[in-house]
Amino acid sequence: MNYLIRILVEMVKMPTHSMALRFIILSSFWLALSSAHADWGTTVTADDRNINLGPKLEWIEDSTNEITFGQVRQLPKSSFTNGSQYTFNKGYTSSGYWLRFRLNFPKELINSPWLLEIPFPLLDYVALYSPDKNNDYSVIYTGDRSPFSQRDLDTTDFVFRLKPEQKSNVYYLHVKTKDSLQVPLHLWSIDHFPKHNSYVSGMQGIYFGIMIVMILYNLFIYLSIRERSYLYYISYITTFTLFQASIQGYAFEHLWPNQTNWANISIPFLGVLSLFFASLFARCILQTHLLIPRFDKGLILTATALFFTLPLVLFAHYDIGIIAALICTFVFFNLVLVIACLAAIKGNRTAKVFVIAWGIFLISGVISMLGAVNILPIEYASQVALQVGSAIEVILLSMALADRINLIEKEKVEIESKSREILLQANVQLENSNRLKDEFIATISHEIRTPMNGVLGSAQLLLDTNPDENQSLYIDTINRSGQTLLEILNNILDYSKIEADKLELEPVEFNLEEMINECADFFSVPASQNNIKLFVRIHRNTPKRIISDPVRFKQILLNLISNAFKFTSRGQVVINVQLAENSNDQLYIEVEDSGCGLTYDQQNMLFQPFVQVDASSSREKGGTGLGLAISKKLTRLMQGNIGVHSLPGKGATFWFTAAIKVTEKEDNNRFICDKSVCLLLSSHYQETLIKEQLQDWEIKIASRHMLKYDTEINVISDNANLPELLDLGVPAQNIIIISDNPHKFDDAVHVVMSPITPQKLRHALRSCNSLLLKSSILDKQRKEEKKTPDFSHLRVLAVDDNAVNRMIIKKMLSKYKVEADIAVGGLDSMELIREQKKRYDLILMDIEMPVKDGYQTTDDIRKYECEQNLEPCKIVAVSAHSMKESRGKALISGMDDFLSKPIDQNILIDILTITHARSSTPK
Repeated sequence: MNYLIRILVEMVKMPTHSMALRFIILSSFWLALSSAHADWGTTVTADDRNINLGPKLEWIEDSTNEITFGQVRQLPKSSFTNGSQYTFNKGYTSSGYWLRFRLNFPKELINSPWLLEIPFPLLDYVALYSPDKNNDYSVIYTGDRSPFSQRDLDTTDFVFRLKPEQKSNVYYLHVKTKDSLQVPLHLWSIDHFPKHNSYVSGMQGIYFGIMIVMILYNLFIYLSIRERSYLYYISYITTFTLFQASIQGYAFEHLWPNQTNWANISIPFLGVLSLFFASLFARCILQTHLLIPRFDKGLILTATALFFTLPLVLFAHYDIGIIAALICTFVFFNLVLVIACLAAIKGNRTAKVFVIAWGIFLISGVISMLGAVNILPIEYASQVALQVGSAIEVILLSMALADRINLIEKEKVEIESKSREILLQANVQLENSNRLKDEFIATISHEIRTPMNGVLGSAQLLLDTNPDENQSLYIDTINRSGQTLLEILNNILDYSKIEADKLELEPVEFNLEEMINECADFFSVPASQNNIKLFVRIHRNTPKRIISDPVRFKQILLNLISNAFKFTSRGQVVINVQLAENSNDQLYIEVEDSGCGLTYDQQNMLFQPFVQVDASSSREKGGTGLGLAISKKLTRLMQGNIGVHSLPGKGATFWFTAAIKVTEKEDNNRFICDKSVCLLLSSHYQETLIKEQLQDWEIKIASRHMLKYDTEINVISDNANLPELLDLGVPAQNIIIISDNPHKFDDAVHVVMSPITPQKLRHALRSCNSLLLKSSILDKQRKEEKKTPDFSHLRVLAVDDNAVNRMIIKKMLSKYKVEADIAVGGLDSMELIREQKKRYDLILMDIEMPVKDGYQTTDDIRKYECEQNLEPCKIVAVSAHSMKESRGKALISGMDDFLSKPIDQNILIDILTITHARSSTPK
């Protein structure tokens, strides 16, 4: 009664323009009064687990969407319509609805927690008004037009916490949506809802699991046979699975929880998109363009309509998009069923399975639409029916596709049987082509190396004639150009061998630090000329001696350092050497530069043969683009990897790893240095590098301020700080200068020039305590001139059919005071040996010669030595062929060593030295 009196009071207070509402309230007042004491609502007991509140609902339609909660609360019971359905369902409607229900709790359940579930996640706006013990209401707003984080509980469905504070509680729900308006309403005990939720999630997991398995299964088939129909089918079931995930609320929860607008649009968009792909799939699998071309045009027209419906869904009014989607869906479902039946009648075996699958899917689609528009009062009709039908359809269509695979396999077997002979012939041609390619490359290598022997040999000889500065510059240009050409040729040969799987590693034991220093020393001149500091940083616990292929190791490192210098105009290049992380048998080497850096697109182009990051005709940097490609293949052979980290303008860091065997741990990381070291370098980065190296050696680093109090500290600085150090009284012998010009410093100052290696730093620090050690020795800038070796007592025969090569060899040998005999071919050499009865200590034998080649000539010499009972002389093959096969063939034929053209004077000296030692040994 108090409730009704309160309604009358509020009605009197209402403004005059609400007369219509007053009339409604007055007309229903007496009816409400007569039933005011009637018991209505749902009584909850302690044994209740789940109560369906649908039949107990009372509702009122708000067609204007303007009625407020205060107004609804004042309405009498007669203004509400009693619910009679298991699920409150109004189909597609633009009206809002106010629902109310009453829950009666016994005294012992007051303040006990309950959960109110609306298992329909497609409501745009949901507001739950809950009373307290004073009948004041609090409200919780949610819906898929609100971010997912605003939900009372993190579930795909709408779940609210209820905690009754009195025996009788009247709750109000305000719902609005642009989709089908369905409000299934359940009250759950707090203990049983998790089980129910787990069961529902499990069933949904089974469905989505089936769909995902079918997607992956058909994707695997597509990747195997590359059949276009599989691509359309994968696209179809993928978009349909996303469509179902959106309907069930999982997409909103996990994929786009804050994209509320897209969460609503995605449902019709993904549904239409899935049917678009389904139309393309149906055309392929049913072969409509061949069997029923007239209907094929209709199917194309329908697919076009579906395609143009997509922008309507995205950009047009929501209701227009929904109507267009429903019309296209209705037409499409029935058209495809008719086409499938016709294709099956015409004998398409796959179409028979398709008809069954599509018929089931059509039935589920009809149930779904009828449920959505409230024609069929079936709970979850728009969800469960479509899920069951789609799962069965996907399985059956996968069977149809499997049948199609069998047909394709039969056709494939026939094609393979017909083409096997063609493939065999093609393989034979390919083998011949590879053989011809190898022969061509070997021939080109020989033909280029032969004249290059004359070019580089002449350049080396010219350096011994005391040329002036300009002439030295020209000679150096000739020498560097020739070496570049040889490097290109060697890269091509290496790449050819790698591609043919003929390159083999030759692991041996070597000193890792010495090999790194050799590679760094190779770039001492370009570092000095370009004012670039080259640092070698060998980290703690790096092994000293390892087993690997030093030649290929050096080739990779030289390629990376050369690449760094090519793109660095100032700053520094740093070589970092250490063991790979958490590994004792993988070496990790970085070459870091401060150059121009690389864009993401340029990084993708690296390590590809014959590709330059700057491929324009005006590019500044030269090269074939083979160096990094070969390095990548070599690292794979060495069971490692290679890569790059870079940003434009921030330099680049190239790295590679290689498998090694450690034979000796590093023992030079620590050495006794009593004095602390102060660092005074202009470049903070370079100072940090040297500081980290010293810290690895456990050397104490002194602050710059200590120089004011202790002038006996060793100081590593650059030339800019030298005057200040001398003014402070620091002894010159305690100063180590990092510089590119050692000649302008006093002899007492120790100078370390680029490359700056750990070995040089160790030597410099030790020399700070000894006046006998000079930095000039460290930097190899004041070496004592080597005396030219004297091999005048050796008897040498040089055999070569090329006049230029004969002249070069003779001049090279005369430099070491060897008066060699020269033979123009194999026959001439045998005449010298037989007629003059000379025994030679060394014969330099060319391989390729007319009439009688080097192998035949060597065989004749060995036979003659046996006949005359002479001690075998040393025969060294001299050839422009650098392939491993050529070296092996020379050794098998009876030769003792192999010298590749162009002739390296250092290698020639080694051969003469060995021959000298052999001839000096008492017989």
